Amino acid sequence: LTRTAACFPSLGGKLYLKTPVTEIVIEAGRATGIKIVGTDKTYKSDYIIPATDMHILLRVLLKDRYPVPYFEQRFNDPENYPLLSGTLIAFGVNADLSRHPHCLSFEPAEPIFVGGDRKKTIIAEHYCFDSRFSPKGKSTVQFLINDYNYDYWRKLKTTSIEKYKAEKKRLSDILARELQQLYPETTGRIEMTDVC
Repeated sequence: LTRTAACFPSLGGKLYLKTPVTEIVIEAGRATGIKIVGTDKTYKSDYIIPATDMHILLRVLLKDRYPVPYFEQRFNDPENYPLLSGTLIAFGVNADLSRHPHCLSFEPAEPIFVGGDRKKTIIAEHYCFDSRFSPKGKSTVQFLINDYNYDYWRKLKTTSIEKYKAEKKRLSDILARELQQLYPETTGRIEMTDVC
């Protein structure tokens, strides 16, 4: 976003950061602008490109005026169409992983359970291609555990912040071992951990 924010105005665009959009304005069947929090003013635009999920787009920004049966079925039946979510575990390591594939999917060596469900596939990505994420000689590695356990995490956090933090720590400990197994050069060289 930093590069976009720097470049966009030089191309004649106006960029409003940290400005929540409340509505996409439709005129004559075409998106023509947006409204933002705290004002009724419409900001006109040639193009509107929503970078959000379909629930926010259809229900919030378009105010339920343009239902799409495919999505309505899913919104109205969360039991059969649960919300896909995921757990991200990131590590900053004092090792250069640029010789390894940028992204890979693998079966973890030790069983990983989230909310009672076993996770058989994990996605690992390193960001050595971008020096803002990985300074020379270091690497940022992110693991993604895809799941449908948003409610598990939400309930855990609202009922016991201690258990929530402990569960994040448990997963980061497991993934730290997986990291060092996938990339032996990272052993003992983890400098940063983040779980979200």
